[in-house]
Amino acid sequence: MEAPHRRPSNKTGQRRRRSPRWLAKEIRTAVRYHVLVTVIDRSDAAAYLDRWVLMTQRERMELRETSTEQKLRQLSALFASRSLFPVNAAVEREREDLRERWHRIRLAVRDRPIT
Repeated sequence: MEAPHRRPSNKTGQRRRRSPRWLAKEIRTAVRYHVLVTVIDRSDAAAYLDRWVLMTQRERMELRETSTEQKLRQLSALFASRSLFPVNAAVEREREDLRERWHRIRLAVRDRPIT
């Protein structure tokens, strides 16, 4: 009994190679997050930049007008909100490694222990 004939999947008569799964996943991800870029002319770009300048000026004005007490309340709220987010163990480990590296650098440069 003969093996069934397989039809080639491309015009050259060769079988099409299948991509590895990781590549297919990468391609799907890239397609999913594809962003269309709109081409704008010079006047639109200038108007866009002018709006950013106006926004920056407005932000600076608001910062000047905000009282020190209000700024301190906002800062306090930011510090208090840190407990709302879980601690990332990898970041903490990296931070400790960095501290240890700097400690060794200081020891090597100063040639004495840091107290």
